[in-house]
Amino acid sequence: MNGVAIASLSEVVADTVHFFVGSGRAADGAVVLTCDGFRGYEVPKVLEDAGDVLEYVLSEAGQVR
Repeated sequence: MNGVAIASLSEVVADTVHFFVGSGRAADGAVVLTCDGFRGYEVPKVLEDAGDVLEYVLSEAGQVR
């Protein structure tokens, strides 16, 4: 965030939820979904640059160049 790598997305989410609840800005009766219970997994593909990302997205979307 702000140019700094995020070490733990779950911590960012938890901090954000706590901020909104603590400040009274959370919606009344809202449902909060978390990643609790999900295990980590190995990323199946390493993308080196924007070209790799484009190629991956197009192939996964069923597109043909």
